[in-house]
Amino acid sequence: MIVRCIANVADSLPPTAYDSGRGITAETEFPLTLGCSYPVYGITVLLGLTWYYVLNDDDLPWPVWAPAPLFEIVDGRFPASWQCGYFVFGRDNQYPLISFPEWATDYFFYERLVDGEPAARAIFDQRRREIEVIDEVPATEKDEGVLQFLRALGRRASGWEIKDHWAGDLTAIGVVSSKDPELLAYVSSCEQPDGYYYVELEEQAGSVAYETTGQFERCALADTVEVVARHLVLPGLDKGDSDEATA
Repeated sequence: MIVRCIANVADSLPPTAYDSGRGITAETEFPLTLGCSYPVYGITVLLGLTWYYVLNDDDLPWPVWAPAPLFEIVDGRFPASWQCGYFVFGRDNQYPLISFPEWATDYFFYERLVDGEPAARAIFDQRRREIEVIDEVPATEKDEGVLQFLRALGRRASGWEIKDHWAGDLTAIGVVSSKDPELLAYVSSCEQPDGYYYVELEEQAGSVAYETTGQFERCALADTVEVVARHLVLPGLDKGDSDEATA
C-alpha cells in the first residue's frame, strides 16, 4: 500500500483527533513531505481516525503512525501475508492492527523493534522488502531496471506520468510532468551497469519535436531519480533548485 502526503499539519484533521496528552494539537506538524509517497507498514484506529504506520522524515529504522487524512491513497494493494489483529488492554484501551503477521499477532513486536532487538529488525527488514515490492508503478512490460526507476521515482515525487515514445524498447521509458508535458525525461538501462542509467532531459521545441537540454551517462539510481524530478519540477522542489540541477 502506497500513500501520498497531502498535508502535514494537524489543523487539517477533525477536532476529535486532538489529544494534548499525546501531544496532538492543531499546531502539531508531522515529519512528512508534501507530495512525497510513503509505503504503509501497518494500519490502526485511534481517536476516531485511521492511522498509517510509515517511515517518516525522521529517518528512524521503524515505522511511526500518522493520521490517514494527511494522505491520499495511490495504491491500495496489501501483501498477501497481511493479517488483522485486535489488541484489548481494557474497556477504553483496545484497537485493531492490520499488518504483517509477526506484528498483527504480537503487540510486543513493535516494542522490540523500537528497542533494536536484532530478530525484530530482521523480520521488519524482510517484511519491508515484501511491502515495497507493491509500489506505485504504472502497468508496463519494461525490464526490471526501468521498473526499479519507476518505483523509486514514485517514492520520490508525484505529478508525473509515462510518455513512452519508445514502446518497442523494453530498456527505455519516457516520463513527463503532469502539469507541464513539454518537459520530458528519457531514461534507459541499455548498455549501462546494473543500477545505472543513461538520462536525457528534453523540452518540447515545437508541436512534435523535443530539444535536448541535458545528458547523463552511468547515472546511479538515486541520482537518476533526483535529476528527473528536478527537471520535471515535481512537487517538493523549488524552481531555483530545478534550474541549478539542469543548468
